[in-house]
Amino acid sequence: MDSNKLLLALLFAFAILLASCKKDFKVEQADPINSNQVSSTSASPAQDTTNGGELPPGHPSIGNSGATDMHAQNTATKVEAGSIPRIEGGQTVEEAYTLQATLAGKEIKIRGKVVKFNGQIMGTNWIHIQDGSGKEGTNDLIVTAGQEVKVGQTIIVTGKITYGKDIGSGYKFDAIIENAKITIE
Repeated sequence: MDSNKLLLALLFAFAILLASCKKDFKVEQADPINSNQVSSTSASPAQDTTNGGELPPGHPSIGNSGATDMHAQNTATKVEAGSIPRIEGGQTVEEAYTLQATLAGKEIKIRGKVVKFNGQIMGTNWIHIQDGSGKEGTNDLIVTAGQEVKVGQTIIVTGKITYGKDIGSGYKFDAIIENAKITIE
């Protein structure tokens, strides 16, 4: 693959990731973390309006301002306080943020419910988990892993937590666990 094609592929991956992380979705595209609405993705072929061609089935339409994403499984799941018990010897999602001074760079373990899944973006799966702890800004943790999971599953995440992770192009994460080991309960 020549460098121009690789650059275009990376830009497209970033665009998909950005679209899936937006907080101001259209009415038919709910924010999977902060809304009671359910969003869905279409499996029908999208039209590539830039060259009049047809994209593969399930591909998001080019230039679509909505947050559709063929890789995302989104629901309106909001995890209620106390509904996911802390794993023995582990942390809560909120503690992953608030104990930054003691946890930075260390391997941690968290039990949480998958509230969003974006598959194979930039070569990895992006998972949002919640456990009912925290408030806006400390209640949702992003995890990357090779393993696929489904929205609604309760999982145990084990991995090194990083703070202030900047992956470029405007993507900066307050807290993230990368290359995590996932155990589905």
